[in-house]
Amino acid sequence: MSNGGENFAPSVVTSSAGHYWQTVDSIRWQESATGKVIQLEIDPTKTEQGIKGFSGCFNEKGWEVLNLLDAEKRNEILRELFDPQQGCCFALGRMPMGANDYSLEWYSFDETRDDYVLEHFSIARDREYLIPYIKCAQQFNSALKVWASP
Repeated sequence: MSNGGENFAPSVVTSSAGHYWQTVDSIRWQESATGKVIQLEIDPTKTEQGIKGFSGCFNEKGWEVLNLLDAEKRNEILRELFDPQQGCCFALGRMPMGANDYSLEWYSFDETRDDYVLEHFSIARDREYLIPYIKCAQQFNSALKVWASP
């Protein structure tokens, strides 16, 4: 690896069962399966793009499981995920629009046939599951940004 002629020793943080947030001081590079040598060049004086933060997804099953815990344990987990000073420090969160793989059941925001003007549009289900989940996360990171995806 090259860093403008200076020696650069990268470190990586990994987690596995029972061994969380372990720092590996050096990376052992191995030849690729094709036999080609891979060269990685890092120049810390150049910034190509920024990282706005890391994230997870708010979903019904996640909230349901968190609610099986007492408030103290639930808050401990949310702190580990969202607090900007410790844990994962999630700064972003995706919120699904309608059902997804982690919903308790299939749903959409309007189940009324031919309701093209959306007279029956409702986010009542999100008020029950996703919005409380997001509000709890915001207690640990008030700058949390949320975006929705269908």
